[in-house]
Amino acid sequence: PPVALISVQGLSQAKRQVVSEALATEAGKRDIGIVEGATEGGGLSLSGQFRLIQDGAQATLTATWQLQDQSGAVVDTVSKDEVGLIADAGKPWSSVTDAMLQRIAAYTAKSLANRLATLGYATVVEVNGGLVSDPVSTGSIAPKAKKPKKDAGPAIKAVAVLPVTGIDGAAPGELTG
Repeated sequence: PPVALISVQGLSQAKRQVVSEALATEAGKRDIGIVEGATEGGGLSLSGQFRLIQDGAQATLTATWQLQDQSGAVVDTVSKDEVGLIADAGKPWSSVTDAMLQRIAAYTAKSLANRLATLGYATVVEVNGGLVSDPVSTGSIAPKAKKPKKDAGPAIKAVAVLPVTGIDGAAPGELTG
């Protein structure tokens, strides 16, 4: 489904751009279209609030996203904390890296996909560490064990590699070691 990104507060323009692009990419992997600004006919909207708290030489970036339906009711809230070391004394925002923003975007997209799937939207969700586009009908994705054929003979328990001779220029053990 398309989701309108209507607001991202608490970040500089450059960091807002990074998180917006990362969120659009991560959500796209899960069949969620993130578009900036309002969409025609209302639909779903997303707003984010970022807050940085310094504690000594490290800082914690807290991202809180709210997904709302077309009437403005909150459908889901996603929060994620990332901790980083302050690289430049007196500048706590130096702890916020693009990699942190990427992790926040990935977590947010995963959470949104799971919530939207429970609401009946067709999204790609994560099951057993892999992405699945239709979690309702997949059941178990673990492969079934194959039974050996009865006439296949005895199972191979070990393989021996014997020395190879007759190769010019090869050192002993080079082909079998």
